[in-house]
Amino acid sequence: ETLDQLCGMVESIVPGSITTVMLLDREKTALSFVAGPQLNEEICSAFADLEVGSGNGSCAAAVFLGRPVIVTDTQSDPEFRNSRELAKRFGLVSCWSYPIIVDSGEVVGSLAMSHMQSRAPTDFDHRLLDTATHLAGIAIQRSRDDERLRFMKFSIDNSSTEVYWIKADSSIEYANKAACDSLQYSRGELSRMHVWDFGEGVTKENWPTWTDRVRTNRRLHFEAAHRRKDGSVYPIDIQISHLEYSGEEYIVAFARDITQQKDAEERLQRQRDELAHISRLTTAGELAAGIAHELNQPLTAIANQAYIVQQAGNGNI
Repeated sequence: ETLDQLCGMVESIVPGSITTVMLLDREKTALSFVAGPQLNEEICSAFADLEVGSGNGSCAAAVFLGRPVIVTDTQSDPEFRNSRELAKRFGLVSCWSYPIIVDSGEVVGSLAMSHMQSRAPTDFDHRLLDTATHLAGIAIQRSRDDERLRFMKFSIDNSSTEVYWIKADSSIEYANKAACDSLQYSRGELSRMHVWDFGEGVTKENWPTWTDRVRTNRRLHFEAAHRRKDGSVYPIDIQISHLEYSGEEYIVAFARDITQQKDAEERLQRQRDELAHISRLTTAGELAAGIAHELNQPLTAIANQAYIVQQAGNGNI
């Protein structure tokens, strides 16, 4: 809509002109129309997936070269050698195309002004197209940024990690779905709560100490525990960072439920304890066997000597 309005504004300044915007596809190899008050389905279909490069029209060339391409006669200019019939079919005689460049320096499309008669641009036309192309770049960049923000918000909202944006007074500015599900509170309920309402070991009195630590270290990583709405407690691995935005302080926290990890650690520790116990028993058994063997040798000798003495006493020796 913004690009359509921009094209309409240019057309109102230069009567008789046809202003359009084409954008690259995801593969960055072909162009298609996305804006232009005078476009119709037939034109859009005819010029759809226009291959970037020389010979396919001034827009394809401008994007390929990264600079304006001015064509005053589409029927003779080499930049239209593969598109002459299309240009003739729709009555396009001249076409001035400018590449649209976004903040990163990437060429994303073209803005073109066409006429149904042969015409070369004036200095005013060049300035107008420079300005319009710059504005188109801003509009496209903003649209891209908005899309990234929407995707980022979607990713955070649906992350399996608990995410919290916490104000300096400990109130919850934002909590994602994982946080709500883990704590058993709705997002509305959490927005009226403070960290000490569910954070084990956090109190209204010691909260300033927590904020001072985060402010000083900028980032902290430790294990803690959260308390659910039903009163049950579960362990978490948490990373918190200090941020300042629009003059306000925030703590951004990423918490991960480590109940399964702790259970696994406890099972492993029990197995280690059992092995250590078995090892001690084995060692004790071996020691007892050794002592018995050591005692058995002199006892056997004593028994033999007693037998000899007895036989001698009986006159058998």
